[in-house]
Amino acid sequence: MPSTVTAAPRIIPRLLRTSAITLTLCLSHYGWSATLPADLKWESNNADPVFADPAAKRGGTFRGFMTSFPLTLRVYGPDSNGGFAGYVRETNLPLLSTHPVTGNPMPMLANEWAFGADHKTLYLRINPKARWSDGQPVTADDWLFTLKLLRSKEINDPWYNNYYSTQISDVTKFDDHTLAISSGSAK
Repeated sequence: MPSTVTAAPRIIPRLLRTSAITLTLCLSHYGWSATLPADLKWESNNADPVFADPAAKRGGTFRGFMTSFPLTLRVYGPDSNGGFAGYVRETNLPLLSTHPVTGNPMPMLANEWAFGADHKTLYLRINPKARWSDGQPVTADDWLFTLKLLRSKEINDPWYNNYYSTQISDVTKFDDHTLAISSGSAK
């Protein structure tokens, strides 16, 4: 009995990946394909200074405290904004971040990016070396799934449903490591 229970969490990601791949193949078979604009100017930021002390000792243990016991470990939905939310949400790596010293965009999971001429679309190339903890590659399908999840009424979180339906109008996959995120308004 325990093997059935522990196998389920491993099967679901495989099914999701397989479904996403099958859907993409079916859509491309029937003539659907997304193409990147030819005039994109790809950027990266490998020139900004390292902001950590190179003499700092790596590793160790971080100790902290919370003012309240977590009601849940979920990231979205009921009771997800408790004292533990900051710890759970910090485990998510973004595609880009902001350099703390220069304020410039800096690579995280994406190693290149380009801004669309419409001032609404950000094109990103995911670092092909990026892997999930199970060793599977991080792909554009992960962002397609995340957008669908955050818009889903199943997570029972009206704020996220609204935000990801109005602020993010679409996520477009070009290939396994290239995607575009389109905003609901010009930025």
